[in-house]
Amino acid sequence: MLAEEKASKPKIGRGVWLAIFARVFFYSAVGATGFGTYYSLRETQVEGQILPGKLPMPTKAYVVYDFSGDVRALWRDCGSSVEPYRQTVRNCENNLQRVRSDLVAQQERVRLLKEQLHAAEEELKSTGKEAEEKGKELWATEGAALEKEYDAMVAHIESNFLERSKQIGLPLSEKDVAIRAPEAWANAFEVALYSAPPSVNVTEERKWAEEGLKIWHQFQSDYEKKQQALKKKTEELQAQVAPKVTEMRNQISLLEGRITDSEEELLPLQQELAMNQNELSAATAQAEAARATFQKQLLQLPRHSILTTIPVASDGHFEWRRLEQNGRFQSGHYFLWLVTEEGGQEYWSLFPFSIAPYAKTEIIVRADSFLPVHLLWQGL
Repeated sequence: MLAEEKASKPKIGRGVWLAIFARVFFYSAVGATGFGTYYSLRETQVEGQILPGKLPMPTKAYVVYDFSGDVRALWRDCGSSVEPYRQTVRNCENNLQRVRSDLVAQQERVRLLKEQLHAAEEELKSTGKEAEEKGKELWATEGAALEKEYDAMVAHIESNFLERSKQIGLPLSEKDVAIRAPEAWANAFEVALYSAPPSVNVTEERKWAEEGLKIWHQFQSDYEKKQQALKKKTEELQAQVAPKVTEMRNQISLLEGRITDSEEELLPLQQELAMNQNELSAATAQAEAARATFQKQLLQLPRHSILTTIPVASDGHFEWRRLEQNGRFQSGHYFLWLVTEEGGQEYWSLFPFSIAPYAKTEIIVRADSFLPVHLLWQGL
């Protein structure tokens, strides 16, 4: 009976087992797929795309605190530290403008005074030259005529003595005369009389010689009077311009004094100019040092606010996933900071976004959201 019973149980074939296994695997796969789909739909994630335009693509995206308030506070602090130097710079620039104006006006005054001095000196030279030329002209005409008359008279008397000595047979010649003067001829004539022939009346000849000298001495007296008259005319010519010469010399002296005083007044202006320039340079350097400190602090400020870093693909795509598994980042508002560099200048984008539980936050950062950092310290 037992054998019959065993023989009567139905057998499960291999094909049936395979069919059962396939069905179980199918249902498991369906269940897993459904669970995975459900699980993926329940993921908290952030996905974004960066479109920097002509700027280089950032390699990282940073989740940061909102540091804009810190930037404003730092800007205010820098402005407070720079403002005294800026005020000094403004004061120095105003003073420099005033001093330069005064200096230019004073230099122009000195220049005009020197022009007047030069004109006065030239006029004085012209006046003196005019008087000198008139005097030269007087002596070149009347003076020359007087000298010609003198030379003619000397030659006439010498000729008389020479002719007289020949007439009475005295051994007298030009070589017997030491100098060319009527007195020398008269002296030589009297000496020659000691050797005169017996027929010569020495007394009469001596009287003749004395009369010749009298004529010469009278001519000399007239000649000296004419010379004195000529000198007087020359002095009168000079006297005519003397008042003008005196006036011009007084004017020149006055101008020289005014130029000296004006040039002395330039010295304190030049010293004030140099002092303000030095003060301006120092204040400018101090303001630049304060700005440089601010720039250094500003560039480091976002880096102290970084919460986490998200890699950015070369095409600008980035993903931040499984946030529901990260206890540090709860749902709420955050900021995405992007930084890139072009021509030695950093460009920043501070982009706000929200994290919602089991949701995808999509972010698109365009080129116009990048601003050059140097704009943040303009006006300081």
